[in-house]
Amino acid sequence: MHSHRREVGRGRRFVGECIRFDLKPATPWFKVRRCVSSLLILMLLGGLFQDTVARGPGRRFIYRIGKFIGLTPQRLDVMMARVRKGGSAAVALGLTMPGLRIATTPASGLADLPRAATC
Repeated sequence: MHSHRREVGRGRRFVGECIRFDLKPATPWFKVRRCVSSLLILMLLGGLFQDTVARGPGRRFIYRIGKFIGLTPQRLDVMMARVRKGGSAAVALGLTMPGLRIATTPASGLADLPRAATC
């Protein structure tokens, strides 16, 4: 039982190292590959979750609440048409820009772009 706790702690420490990029220069390649692949999988799952929420309850929520923050249905429709026009190239560009990255996945979900373009 005690060794199980040690294993769980080691896993949390590994994730913390990955997030902080605390890997030392002498870190073995298999650990670096594991770290990068873990982060990529987590990013993919997070993007998929955001996309799913934006296509379902998020759409209804933003159309209902948006008018209170200046996002009328007409403005939302114009924005979604722009996202659709840009397609996967616009999503790829948006995902590489730090400030725009947060809104890119939900916007592509609201615009009903294919999931392959979103994630």
